[in-house]
Amino acid sequence: MPTATPSDELGNSAEAESMEEEPGPFAPSDLSIEMGMSDDAGAPLETSHVPKLVLREKVVIVGDASAGKTSLSRMFSSGGQDFPKNYVMTSSVELCVKEVAIPDTNAFVDLFLYDMAGQSVFNQRELGTYYWDDVSFIVCVFDVSSRKSFSSCSKWVQSVRSAGNDGRGEIPALLVANKTDLRDGGIDSRSEIDTEEALKYAREEGFEYFECSALLGRHVDRPFHFVAAQALQRHRQDYVG
Repeated sequence: MPTATPSDELGNSAEAESMEEEPGPFAPSDLSIEMGMSDDAGAPLETSHVPKLVLREKVVIVGDASAGKTSLSRMFSSGGQDFPKNYVMTSSVELCVKEVAIPDTNAFVDLFLYDMAGQSVFNQRELGTYYWDDVSFIVCVFDVSSRKSFSSCSKWVQSVRSAGNDGRGEIPALLVANKTDLRDGGIDSRSEIDTEEALKYAREEGFEYFECSALLGRHVDRPFHFVAAQALQRHRQDYVG
């Protein structure tokens, strides 16, 4: 697992696409197969076209209620245009799909984002066993103004790992500090968790660490672009050698 450090942005991605049904298997795949062209004599024609590589990754977004999971997911998938105006508690799971283009490559990663309910009343462990199969990455979100949400992160990650591990090894996890705009007030700051404490915890747990403000649309894409880059790296290691 890489050392937990805030990662650089990889660029903008395409439009979000809502989906109501759970997609099929999530094995990374090259979906761009094109027919070759030839001249009248049957000789292949030279072309500079590079086939498009499309990977699919299942990402679960977990954390306590009111940590801002839905706001983060929607702001990322909408390109910063869809911040929920009124808080509505997610009752089970909300799914959206976002395509991320990897700069300077022919690769695109379709991220299937599962925004999971954070309320214990919905018996998240029992519900999660259905949605946590074949998970590629865990994004655990906490609210910088809530120490309780920060303290719950280990529980959330371990719950997903115990339910979604199918023998492929430990599922990579990202720790995301949300609502960093609440740190902007100086002496009036409402933050209870600062960067130093969160980063120290992430390093101890082997999590990649990110900070964002879904309200301001600040850095909401960084954790997901990191996931996309890691997906391509893993594909190259597994399928290219």
